Amino acid sequence: MNQYKHLIALDLTSYGAAFAIINRFVDDDGIKVFEVSPCGQAAILILAAKEITSAQILKSEIASFFKDQVLNIALIENAHTDLLPTYLSQNKTSLNKNLLILEGSSVALGLHLADKLLKQKYALVDFRVIRTFPKNVIISATTASMTELLDIDCADFKKNYIEDVQITLKSFYEI
Repeated sequence: MNQYKHLIALDLTSYGAAFAIINRFVDDDGIKVFEVSPCGQAAILILAAKEITSAQILKSEIASFFKDQVLNIALIENAHTDLLPTYLSQNKTSLNKNLLILEGSSVALGLHLADKLLKQKYALVDFRVIRTFPKNVIISATTASMTELLDIDCADFKKNYIEDVQITLKSFYEI
């Protein structure tokens, strides 16, 4: 999937809506399905695109044709190389001195936020999706400077800061 650098992440009202979008827009050449998952009575759909123009048009088309089924949609241009490994819990980052835990209900907005954090050089420790309805999306970021964590803009997510992380808490993140 290295050539598919652009992601369109969607929170949808139903699993059926995800398959309707796949049926209409996915060609397995320029657009691929990265994930389709039910979440209670809703769904997550993540599409990957080779070309940015195709991704931009696709986002617009989905928003137009499926507006009643789209809860949130995000286009992630040139997704950071660590984004999907972190999303898949394949990226092992050690906990630094300080921790920020972000909690929200949108996978689309969470992926967009996580990509933004990675591009701003924050280290992501964890990206969790609790696939219930409503969803719970948890992003954990770490840094040596608490000031850096305080500057993160994420209006759709609750923020919890933990300064000077102790060994007991670190054990929850390190295996």
